[in-house]
Amino acid sequence: MRIIKIIFLFVSIISLTSCASGYKMIKPKTINYVSSNENNGVKLEYKYDLLNKKYTNKEVKKGVKLVAVKLTNNSKQDLMFGGEIKLTYEIPMI
Repeated sequence: MRIIKIIFLFVSIISLTSCASGYKMIKPKTINYVSSNENNGVKLEYKYDLLNKKYTNKEVKKGVKLVAVKLTNNSKQDLMFGGEIKLTYEIPMI
């Protein structure tokens, strides 16, 4: 009986002191990119709203936005970021 109480106490302490929550990794290959744009043989696909409800609230609270981006080079030349390719973001005027 004493062993059962000790085990119960140990399990209770562990469950009450742990604060980690589950998190599923984002797998870029399985994302269904809904927006795309192609220019000069370079295709840009992106998707917002990747996180579940709990992490979406943290995203809003911290003022950040997670975006999945997929670039596909269909041109015949090698391209370099900062040289031939530059990603820019423009905040829409409301």
